[in-house]
Amino acid sequence: MSTWLMHVGRETVYDQIGGVGLFTFPPNEPIRIDDDYLASTILEHKAQEGLVRVPIITNKQGLIFDTEAAAKAARQALAEGRDKLIKGYIASCQDRIQAGKPPLPPSPRVSKLIEEDGIDLAAEGINLGIAGFKVGGQAKDMLEKMAKLESNLDMLIEQNRLLQEQNKLLKDQSEAKPKAGRG
Repeated sequence: MSTWLMHVGRETVYDQIGGVGLFTFPPNEPIRIDDDYLASTILEHKAQEGLVRVPIITNKQGLIFDTEAAAKAARQALAEGRDKLIKGYIASCQDRIQAGKPPLPPSPRVSKLIEEDGIDLAAEGINLGIAGFKVGGQAKDMLEKMAKLESNLDMLIEQNRLLQEQNKLLKDQSEAKPKAGRG
């Protein structure tokens, strides 16, 4: 029996099965796999990329691919796969940081997903810019200290402005008093 597989991602999905060959799955195109075990192996490898079985409906006209149901399942599988990859990467980085090691940069695929989803790694406590920089709880402490420093700076700027006004008033008064005494 044959199994038909399909995905709805933007890019072609490839799977290299040792001893068998390379399988290519263009987006939105059902591809026939003649070996059910092989199809299951490919699904296991590529489920995170949104690859799913295409349901086949038998009716009076013959066999019909339910590509709508497959597309819906593929979008769900793709979303779950993306989420799993990103969360797995973030968790592994946080584990390394807690162990006192620098986080590793993401794979090109994970990097692309992070960029597409607009994920802020710094908000997750991951600083890839400086190797070995420990972020953990220090990031929150550092942000709080920076906020306090900014508040203190604003207060000092305001005090400086007031002192300048006061200095100007005193200067004006001191210049005005000698003139009044001479007259």
